[in-house]
Amino acid sequence: MHSLIIILMAKAVVFDIGGVLIPDHSLLIFEDIHRRIGGSDRALLNILARHHRRVTCGEETLAGMYQSVVEEEGLDIDPNELFLDHIRVYEEIVNTKDEGVIAIIDKLRQDHVIAAMTDTEPEIAEINRENGLFSLFDRVFLSIEMGFSKPDPRAFEKVIEGLGLPPENISFIDDKAPNVSAAKDSGMKAILFTGAQSLMAELGRIM
Repeated sequence: MHSLIIILMAKAVVFDIGGVLIPDHSLLIFEDIHRRIGGSDRALLNILARHHRRVTCGEETLAGMYQSVVEEEGLDIDPNELFLDHIRVYEEIVNTKDEGVIAIIDKLRQDHVIAAMTDTEPEIAEINRENGLFSLFDRVFLSIEMGFSKPDPRAFEKVIEGLGLPPENISFIDDKAPNVSAAKDSGMKAILFTGAQSLMAELGRIM
Protein backbone atom coordinates (compact mmCIF):
# COMPACT_ATOMS: atom_id res chain seq x y z
CA MET A 1 0.00 0.00 0.00
CA HIS A 2 2.83 2.41 0.90
CA SER A 3 4.59 1.86 -2.46
CA LEU A 4 1.29 2.39 -4.30
CA ILE A 5 0.81 5.74 -2.55
CA ILE A 6 4.34 6.79 -3.58
CA ILE A 7 3.62 5.90 -7.22
CA LEU A 8 0.33 7.81 -7.21
CA MET A 9 2.04 10.89 -5.73
CA ALA A 10 5.13 10.80 -7.98
CA LYS A 11 5.18 13.05 -11.02
CA ALA A 12 7.38 13.29 -14.09
CA VAL A 13 8.06 15.91 -16.74
CA VAL A 14 9.19 14.62 -20.12
CA PHE A 15 11.04 16.99 -22.46
CA ASP A 16 11.64 16.72 -26.17
CA ILE A 17 15.21 17.74 -26.99
CA GLY A 18 15.35 19.10 -30.57
CA GLY A 19 13.14 22.18 -30.73
CA VAL A 20 12.92 22.53 -26.95
CA LEU A 21 16.31 22.21 -25.26
CA ILE A 22 18.30 22.83 -28.44
CA PRO A 23 17.19 24.26 -31.82
CA ASP A 24 15.19 21.92 -34.06
CA HIS A 25 18.00 20.53 -36.15
CA SER A 26 16.70 17.91 -38.60
CA LEU A 27 15.40 20.29 -41.27
CA LEU A 28 18.42 22.58 -40.88
CA ILE A 29 20.77 19.65 -41.41
CA PHE A 30 18.85 18.21 -44.38
CA GLU A 31 18.68 21.61 -46.07
CA ASP A 32 22.44 21.94 -45.59
CA ILE A 33 22.93 18.48 -47.10
CA HIS A 34 20.57 19.40 -49.95
CA ARG A 35 22.72 22.45 -50.76
CA ARG A 36 25.85 20.33 -50.42
CA ILE A 37 24.56 17.95 -53.07
CA GLY A 38 23.55 20.90 -55.21
CA GLY A 39 20.00 19.70 -55.59
CA SER A 40 17.18 21.95 -56.68
CA ASP A 41 14.44 19.33 -56.42
CA ARG A 42 12.66 19.27 -53.05
CA ALA A 43 11.91 15.60 -53.66
CA LEU A 44 15.38 14.77 -52.37
CA LEU A 45 14.44 16.27 -49.00
CA ASN A 46 11.42 13.95 -48.91
CA ILE A 47 13.67 10.97 -49.68
CA LEU A 48 16.03 11.94 -46.85
CA ALA A 49 13.08 12.34 -44.47
CA ARG A 50 11.72 8.90 -45.40
CA HIS A 51 15.07 7.23 -44.76
CA HIS A 52 15.56 9.24 -41.60
CA ARG A 53 12.37 7.76 -40.15
CA ARG A 54 13.97 4.32 -40.44
CA VAL A 55 17.10 5.59 -38.73
CA THR A 56 15.21 7.06 -35.77
CA CYS A 57 13.36 3.76 -35.31
CA GLY A 58 16.68 1.92 -35.04
CA GLU A 59 16.37 0.15 -38.40
CA GLU A 60 19.37 1.84 -40.01
CA THR A 61 22.40 3.90 -38.99
CA LEU A 62 22.86 7.48 -40.07
CA ALA A 63 25.96 6.52 -42.06
CA GLY A 64 23.98 3.71 -43.68
CA MET A 65 21.19 6.12 -44.57
CA TYR A 66 23.51 8.33 -46.61
CA GLN A 67 25.02 5.26 -48.29
CA SER A 68 21.53 4.10 -49.29
CA VAL A 69 20.42 7.53 -50.55
CA VAL A 70 23.55 8.00 -52.68
CA GLU A 71 23.20 4.53 -54.21
CA GLU A 72 19.44 4.72 -54.83
CA GLU A 73 19.57 8.21 -56.33
CA GLY A 74 22.79 7.66 -58.26
CA LEU A 75 24.43 10.71 -56.71
CA ASP A 76 28.02 11.53 -57.62
CA ILE A 77 29.20 12.22 -54.08
CA ASP A 78 30.93 10.33 -51.29
CA PRO A 79 28.23 9.32 -48.75
CA ASN A 80 30.78 9.58 -45.94
CA GLU A 81 31.19 13.27 -46.75
CA LEU A 82 27.43 13.76 -46.29
CA PHE A 83 27.52 11.83 -43.03
CA LEU A 84 30.41 13.89 -41.68
CA ASP A 85 28.65 17.08 -42.77
CA HIS A 86 25.55 15.96 -40.84
CA ILE A 87 27.66 15.40 -37.71
CA ARG A 88 29.45 18.75 -38.12
CA VAL A 89 26.21 20.74 -38.36
CA TYR A 90 24.67 18.87 -35.42
CA GLU A 91 27.68 19.49 -33.20
CA GLU A 92 27.37 23.22 -33.94
CA ILE A 93 23.66 23.20 -33.10
CA VAL A 94 23.91 21.14 -29.90
CA ASN A 95 26.14 23.79 -28.34
CA THR A 96 23.22 26.25 -28.51
CA LYS A 97 21.17 25.19 -25.48
CA ASP A 98 18.18 27.15 -24.20
CA GLU A 99 19.34 28.35 -20.79
CA GLY A 100 15.75 29.20 -19.86
CA VAL A 101 14.72 25.58 -20.36
CA ILE A 102 17.72 24.37 -18.35
CA ALA A 103 16.68 26.67 -15.49
CA ILE A 104 13.18 25.18 -15.58
CA ILE A 105 14.61 21.65 -15.53
CA ASP A 106 16.72 22.53 -12.49
CA LYS A 107 13.69 23.95 -10.69
CA LEU A 108 11.43 21.01 -11.47
CA ARG A 109 14.07 18.48 -10.46
CA GLN A 110 13.38 19.20 -6.78
CA ASP A 111 10.13 17.24 -6.80
CA HIS A 112 9.74 15.65 -10.25
CA VAL A 113 11.38 12.93 -12.27
CA ILE A 114 12.91 14.70 -15.28
CA ALA A 115 12.99 12.68 -18.48
CA ALA A 116 13.78 13.17 -22.15
CA MET A 117 11.94 11.56 -25.05
CA THR A 118 13.75 12.14 -28.29
CA ASP A 119 13.80 10.90 -31.87
CA THR A 120 17.47 10.39 -32.57
CA GLU A 121 20.07 8.46 -34.54
CA PRO A 122 22.64 5.99 -33.15
CA GLU A 123 25.60 8.23 -33.94
CA ILE A 124 23.92 11.37 -32.55
CA ALA A 125 22.90 9.53 -29.37
CA GLU A 126 26.51 8.54 -28.82
CA ILE A 127 27.62 12.18 -29.23
CA ASN A 128 25.07 13.26 -26.62
CA ARG A 129 26.19 10.57 -24.19
CA GLU A 130 29.75 11.83 -24.52
CA ASN A 131 28.97 15.57 -24.35
CA GLY A 132 26.82 15.21 -21.22
CA LEU A 133 23.53 16.41 -22.74
CA PHE A 134 21.68 13.36 -21.43
CA SER A 135 23.02 13.95 -17.92
CA LEU A 136 20.45 16.74 -17.56
CA PHE A 137 17.79 14.04 -17.24
CA ASP A 138 16.98 11.29 -14.76
CA ARG A 139 15.69 9.07 -17.57
CA VAL A 140 16.26 9.22 -21.33
CA PHE A 141 13.95 7.47 -23.81
CA LEU A 142 15.54 7.16 -27.26
CA SER A 143 13.53 6.26 -30.33
CA ILE A 144 16.33 3.99 -31.55
CA GLU A 145 16.02 1.91 -28.38
CA MET A 146 12.23 1.92 -28.19
CA GLY A 147 11.85 1.00 -31.86
CA PHE A 148 9.25 3.71 -32.39
CA SER A 149 9.44 7.44 -33.01
CA LYS A 150 6.96 10.20 -32.24
CA PRO A 151 4.05 10.52 -32.79
CA ASP A 152 3.62 6.72 -32.84
CA PRO A 153 1.37 5.86 -29.84
CA ARG A 154 3.62 2.91 -29.06
CA ALA A 155 6.49 5.29 -28.27
CA PHE A 156 4.38 7.01 -25.62
CA GLU A 157 3.30 3.65 -24.22
CA LYS A 158 6.99 2.74 -23.83
CA VAL A 159 7.67 5.96 -21.91
CA ILE A 160 4.69 5.49 -19.59
CA GLU A 161 5.75 1.90 -18.95
CA GLY A 162 9.37 2.91 -18.40
CA LEU A 163 8.50 5.63 -15.90
CA GLY A 164 6.13 3.31 -14.06
CA LEU A 165 3.68 6.13 -13.41
CA PRO A 166 0.02 6.72 -14.26
CA PRO A 167 -0.05 8.74 -17.51
CA GLU A 168 -1.99 11.56 -15.81
CA ASN A 169 1.07 12.06 -13.56
CA ILE A 170 3.28 12.72 -16.58
CA SER A 171 3.62 16.11 -18.30
CA PHE A 172 5.07 16.11 -21.82
CA ILE A 173 6.66 19.07 -23.63
CA ASP A 174 7.28 19.15 -27.38
CA ASP A 175 7.46 21.77 -30.11
CA LYS A 176 5.42 19.77 -32.65
CA ALA A 177 1.62 19.70 -32.47
CA PRO A 178 1.20 16.06 -33.68
CA ASN A 179 3.47 14.87 -30.87
CA VAL A 180 1.56 16.89 -28.29
CA SER A 181 -1.73 15.44 -29.56
CA ALA A 182 -0.33 11.89 -29.38
CA ALA A 183 0.82 12.48 -25.80
CA LYS A 184 -2.64 13.68 -24.81
CA ASP A 185 -4.20 10.64 -26.49
CA SER A 186 -1.95 8.43 -24.33
CA GLY A 187 -3.34 10.06 -21.20
CA MET A 188 -0.43 12.38 -20.50
CA LYS A 189 -0.78 16.07 -19.89
CA ALA A 190 0.98 17.90 -22.72
CA ILE A 191 2.25 21.35 -23.67
CA LEU A 192 3.12 22.71 -27.11
CA PHE A 193 6.45 24.43 -26.52
CA THR A 194 6.72 27.98 -27.88
CA GLY A 195 9.46 29.28 -25.60
CA ALA A 196 10.90 29.03 -22.11
CA GLN A 197 9.20 32.23 -21.00
CA SER A 198 5.70 30.78 -21.31
CA LEU A 199 6.58 27.19 -20.37
CA MET A 200 6.62 27.64 -16.59
CA ALA A 201 3.18 29.25 -16.65
CA GLU A 202 1.84 26.43 -18.81
CA LEU A 203 3.32 23.83 -16.45
CA GLY A 204 1.70 25.58 -13.48
CA ARG A 205 -1.63 25.46 -15.29
CA ILE A 206 -1.66 21.72 -16.03
CA MET A 207 0.23 20.26 -13.06
